[in-house]
Amino acid sequence: MDTKPTPWHSLSESVRIGLLRESSCRQVPQAAGPEIALVGRSNAGKSTLLNCILASRDLRGVAATSFQGGRTRTLNWYPMGYEEPIGWAGNGVRLKVQSEPETLAEVIAAGKGCCLVDCFGLGTVDYSLRAARLQTWAPLLQGFVSERRALGMVCHLVSCEQQGQLSEGDEQLVEIFQKCEKERVRRQIAPFRYVVILTKTDLASSPADVERFAEQVGARLKEMGQTVWKIVTCTSMSEDGSGIREVAEIIDEAKKVGWEDLPEWIEDAFLTPRPPGGKTTTQRRELRNNFTQSRRVSSRHPPRGGPGAKTMLPPRV
Repeated sequence: MDTKPTPWHSLSESVRIGLLRESSCRQVPQAAGPEIALVGRSNAGKSTLLNCILASRDLRGVAATSFQGGRTRTLNWYPMGYEEPIGWAGNGVRLKVQSEPETLAEVIAAGKGCCLVDCFGLGTVDYSLRAARLQTWAPLLQGFVSERRALGMVCHLVSCEQQGQLSEGDEQLVEIFQKCEKERVRRQIAPFRYVVILTKTDLASSPADVERFAEQVGARLKEMGQTVWKIVTCTSMSEDGSGIREVAEIIDEAKKVGWEDLPEWIEDAFLTPRPPGGKTTTQRRELRNNFTQSRRVSSRHPPRGGPGAKTMLPPRV
């Protein structure tokens, strides 16, 4: 059953402020390196692409995928390129890689890798989810992108199924990114690179169609006033993983730039995560218990390519 949340742009300013406060950026885990976010409408292929990128680095792809939109419901961190395992405790605190004080050396001791952040999709979802919960997704994403200093690049995935058009969820994302860019300027945070990845190119009739779709998407984004750093195309379904290598190279470049700008985001490595709040005492107690007890396995055995941390959302607004 399709579930359609109230569009973020149609909510009143007071409701938006309330939702942003409810979904504070302090839910996110401490940074372990530069971060690259994969965003897009529901079922655009974000988790599938992430698994392919991990596989290209000989890491096990563990992001949950589905033919239905709405499978991913939190922000999920996947470490990649570290020399030592990286992990987080259930409350989002980064695990110490060695017994030394919390210094700059601790952050780089595991190797200069990066974290891919798999995001929930916006727009209509196929799963039966309460509209109140869906309305928490946009403010959580906006808070994260606006405040996260370690976030150096946002990859907006647009499926070829849309034939060069932006869905309502895609346009909602562009609106969020533009607000985030202004907020980052206000907070004196370095801007992020905005990259468009045209996915599922195997569904297009010909390479010429893929090229046309890319041009149409670029034209629409220009019309909306969104600056695009680069547009790349890829598919996760072909044997050679067409385009996956180019996406991986863009990620490597963002990682390199991110480590060069370490002083700009080092405070994200030592922030104090805060669990999301509930409406009642019972809800708050349950959320705090889940927040501190989840991911115990990851904290004991930090993965090299698995989900090292994730956000949590309140059950209702």
